[in-house]
Amino acid sequence: MTYVYDTKYYSIGLIISDDEVVGLSTDLKISRTSDGTVDEFTDKYKEYVDIHGDAVIFEETFPYFSSS
Repeated sequence: MTYVYDTKYYSIGLIISDDEVVGLSTDLKISRTSDGTVDEFTDKYKEYVDIHGDAVIFEETFPYFSSS
């Protein structure tokens, strides 16, 4: 049986202008499990950076911890 110890979800977006971002992918996860790491995020992020360069951004969407 595989145990999931930690999972975080990320969204990737493309900056169009100073106040506009277009979503490219959502709900991409990185999970630490007893069998290793399940990573849906890294390959997608690298793919978009190869295509769009520095205009690609990402943010953690769940769980989201604020520093304030």
